[in-house]
Amino acid sequence: MSKDQTTYVEFAWRNLIGGTRDIGNEHANRVSVVLLFNQGKVLAVSRKNNPDDFGLPGGKLEPAETFEEGAIREVKEETGLDIFGLTPIFYRMDGDFFAVCYVAQWKGEIDNTLETGVVKWVDYEEIKKGSFGHYNSEMEKSLIRMGFFTK
Repeated sequence: MSKDQTTYVEFAWRNLIGGTRDIGNEHANRVSVVLLFNQGKVLAVSRKNNPDDFGLPGGKLEPAETFEEGAIREVKEETGLDIFGLTPIFYRMDGDFFAVCYVAQWKGEIDNTLETGVVKWVDYEEIKKGSFGHYNSEMEKSLIRMGFFTK
């Protein structure tokens, strides 16, 4: 990683992840996603229009919402679970989107009556096949480096 990239990463973690600031673009779409583990599986939610296309729970933030607040809200809406102890583990800027992924602890029972997607525990390989497969494959590299997975 170059010095400029390192500086940007440090800036992002300090100033953007916990805050509500735009990412140098007042129209940037901010997204939070959450990685929840259970007995070697990750919690996945299908796309509303395709029950076979799985990804991590998450979505766009509301105005003035922090990444962490958005993650908590999105997981509750999509799965019925309450999450806590959020730790940022991956971020990515892609065009007009800035996405942050957290790993979190959870409690409660899955109840996906608030959204129309299918919610289930899957192998990580399953979310690499979905619409955001490239993002999830890139995140997997970080998870391996951090010791969450072994390859």
